[in-house]
Amino acid sequence: LVMGRKTFEYIGRPLPARTSIVITRNLPDEAERDQVIDPESTPATRVVWVSSLDEALAAADPDAPVWIGGGAEIYRLAWDRLSDLDVTEVDQAPEDADAFFPPIDPAEWEETSREPREGFDFVRYHRRGR
Repeated sequence: LVMGRKTFEYIGRPLPARTSIVITRNLPDEAERDQVIDPESTPATRVVWVSSLDEALAAADPDAPVWIGGGAEIYRLAWDRLSDLDVTEVDQAPEDADAFFPPIDPAEWEETSREPREGFDFVRYHRRGR
């Protein structure tokens, strides 16, 4: 799971049983850049700190899917590399929102599934031609 520092801080903790790869301009000391939080979980709960999307992708497990968890700048950086989108479409428009997911162009993205729920939908898209 790749995310920006602000998103990681907003969540408030590493998500369990996965590696959170955090992109930041202000890296911690070398010894703190790869932290195993819970070695007993399967897989281990880890936080890896990097300074770019390329470093984040290099740090990811090459045999597992890479999930981009935001925020807006990280979505923008990763957008051209994405082949699939798993999006939660929420039936709200907060007036004080200051970060937005990029628009999903139907000419570029095909909706492949939708799971309606109360107040939101889980939607999967696949990039056309990939």
